[in-house]
Amino acid sequence: MPKLVSKAEIAGREIGRFGGFSRAGQEFTAEITSHAAGYTPHLGELVAAELSTGSSVLGRIPRFFPAQRDGSGGVGGDLFDAHRYSVNVTLLGTLTGTRGAFVYGPGVRRLPHPGATVHTLSQDALRFVCSLGQ
Repeated sequence: MPKLVSKAEIAGREIGRFGGFSRAGQEFTAEITSHAAGYTPHLGELVAAELSTGSSVLGRIPRFFPAQRDGSGGVGGDLFDAHRYSVNVTLLGTLTGTRGAFVYGPGVRRLPHPGATVHTLSQDALRFVCSLGQ
């Protein structure tokens, strides 16, 4: 059985949690609650939602909308500590780490479960994805 690459090798910065989806053609809408300080989604940004250790669904953000801000309301706490975004994600395939190398698989057969970690790609994973067409 091949040794899977740890999540830390595919995952960059954790940006939130996957809150579900609704199908719209080849795009899925994800409700992402971001607790990362100062994070705002960017158009064209590559993100990944964790399927299992060493395996993630790869997607690109074509558009996003701020949904709401959750206020903590606590004394001495930040007024706004979580940002919610409705993010459309075009699914590109899966990214798996096997035997210390990345493997890209076109198409998506499994979807992340609600509550799955959504993250940016690590520098190594991003370099791999950008070199796929060469």
